[in-house]
Amino acid sequence: MKRIYISGPMSGQPKLNFPAFHTEAARLRALGFEVVNPADINPDPATGWFECMRNDLKALLDCDTLALLDGWQRSTGVHLEMHLAHRLGMDIVIASEGEHERPRQNPAGREKRRPLSLAAQAASQQRCSTRRCCERQMLAHGSLGCRYRRSDGAG
Repeated sequence: MKRIYISGPMSGQPKLNFPAFHTEAARLRALGFEVVNPADINPDPATGWFECMRNDLKALLDCDTLALLDGWQRSTGVHLEMHLAHRLGMDIVIASEGEHERPRQNPAGREKRRPLSLAAQAASQQRCSTRRCCERQMLAHGSLGCRYRRSDGAG
């Protein structure tokens, strides 16, 4: 049985986006997957970002698949989790909102070592103009290019 880690934005979201995490976890469990939900790992909203990420990354290492929730493009934590999953050869999928759908494989059936190149490009059709943005893109996606939607809305 595949063990799926749910990844999505939490910081700055209402209720830390826990409802979206719990909904997706329930959906995936109903489809027969074993699910690791960061909202269950760190249920206390007062826990600091660094401590949460340390706990989450430990849990991610025991999984086969990373499922990305909507809004993943704007989350530093998701990019860190995605980078780790990519480098370890894990499957990376887009979590589906359809009640009975299985998570979609990477668009266009890309090979495992180049996850989400189309999804990353779809996030923004503009090239960024800052070196910092390019460095974040390289950390998160390897050498897929410089397409990235900055969280501050510029570029």
